[in-house]
Amino acid sequence: MATRRIPVCAGYLVRNAAPHIAGAIEHIRNQPCGELKRIIEDAIDASRSTLSLACVQHIMGSPLDPMAFESLAAAGRLCNEAIEAALKRPGIWDRRRSTRTRSELIVKYTNGHICSWMRDRGINPAEKGGDL
Repeated sequence: MATRRIPVCAGYLVRNAAPHIAGAIEHIRNQPCGELKRIIEDAIDASRSTLSLACVQHIMGSPLDPMAFESLAAAGRLCNEAIEAALKRPGIWDRRRSTRTRSELIVKYTNGHICSWMRDRGINPAEKGGDL
């Protein structure tokens, strides 16, 4: 059961971070290339302040037990991997995109990564038990 909660939680974390990352990408054009990683990390850090603990507890189970904590850490890693994979897609960087469209693309691309993660573990994404 905990394995099925990981992608659902990762999807929530991604949906929460996507608008922050999309906004940061708007400002990256005016920054030196070396600043890219820091700007994205700052956006992800900023997204943490808008997380709903109640949502996370609802997904992972309440109260959070040691197994839930381990699953939450795995969800965080999966979220980071999915965001990293999405940022490698050229469509994210298209200057013609609005922040909203870019945010939606981040969610779309990360959902693809999360669904692949699920299939690799024998979990049918159609039976995920919650929205990604």
